[in-house]
Amino acid sequence: MKHIAYIFGILIVISSCGNKNSSVTESNSKWLSDSLSMANAYKPMLNSNLFLDSLMPFIAKRHDSMPFERRFDLVFKPHFDLQKTEKDYRILYSGYGKDGFNYIMLRRLEPSIKNDKYAVLCARFKRIASGLMDTSSFEELYWTWKMPLNELHPKAAKLFKMTMEQKDLKPYMPGKENDLYIMFPDGNATYDQKNKMWKSADPSHQ
Repeated sequence: MKHIAYIFGILIVISSCGNKNSSVTESNSKWLSDSLSMANAYKPMLNSNLFLDSLMPFIAKRHDSMPFERRFDLVFKPHFDLQKTEKDYRILYSGYGKDGFNYIMLRRLEPSIKNDKYAVLCARFKRIASGLMDTSSFEELYWTWKMPLNELHPKAAKLFKMTMEQKDLKPYMPGKENDLYIMFPDGNATYDQKNKMWKSADPSHQ
């Protein structure tokens, strides 16, 4: 009920905001009608906050003194706990796909003048027999551009629903008509699933 109330609050905020772009307004209104059903169909797992703890070493910024290969050491947990709070990480949706993967979408506060812009990550993973995440299967699929929540939430709902329905996301990739959705992967940044990190094709950005 709390999650539904939260989504309902978002709907009120979004519906009260004007939008200069009529096509965006039309798109948002279409997906606003799906927000409550999305909240029920793909609501976060019951232990979503604890699950975030297991994700933080994968997705959070490491301290400069933290060796990449040691990021899962318990000694670094306070750093990731602080990141989780300061960046307001929150799982928005989760679901089990037809391909045997578990899918999640989470949001993260990004730097901005008003400190009010977020980006979302969509990722997938498999579980082992005990129910825990198989860390070797974890994969970041895409990150969106940062934007205010009233713009982000309907776009996040749209992308996650399309992902779960295995629909083509190419029209929402960078450089396409709807390029204010997904920021990367793009022609330069790709996800290295083996090493669990984004890599740039430009050697100077490695």
